[in-house]
Amino acid sequence: MKIILPQILVLLLLLLLGCQPRQQKVYYPNIERFQATPNKKIITLNHLQHTDSLFSILTTTDSIPVLEIITPIKKHYFVLPKRTLGCSPHLLKLRNSLFITESAVEKHKKLPLTSLHLALERDLLNNGQDPDYATSSKQLTLYRYVPLPQLATVLVDIGDAFKTIETSQRNELDLQIIPTQRDYRLPPPL
Repeated sequence: MKIILPQILVLLLLLLLGCQPRQQKVYYPNIERFQATPNKKIITLNHLQHTDSLFSILTTTDSIPVLEIITPIKKHYFVLPKRTLGCSPHLLKLRNSLFITESAVEKHKKLPLTSLHLALERDLLNNGQDPDYATSSKQLTLYRYVPLPQLATVLVDIGDAFKTIETSQRNELDLQIIPTQRDYRLPPPL
């Protein structure tokens, strides 16, 4: 009996450890693009203290930046398009741009952040039909100006809305997110 008790305890311990939930990994826009990205640099947002440190890394690295956000149940990976990190949104077509702050989504007018899913869906699924919205999901670029403390939350919200839209469409969409240091406000209409 004395020999069996330690074996049962070890077996129970192994069983409990085996039942621990594993942290799920989610990739934006998809795992294929993440795996196919050569020379990537993973930047863990949870470890950064200041917004300036994030942009210092983004602007000085020769690698493709991948933002990692760690939550209790998931790890989120956002592959950033390196080619447009230094590009001003004013040089791109307004119809292919969506501006996001910590409290609002802006296109032609300012909407509350709770309207993110609707605004994103309208642009991602437009396919050039309405001249006010993105020509395609590959052309749509989200410009995000959010202070570092709220950055992870807003990015996860963007990613969740994107995955919901992509799943409902049953086809692969693209997601391009450009972090910005400046709050690009849309100019008032003439």
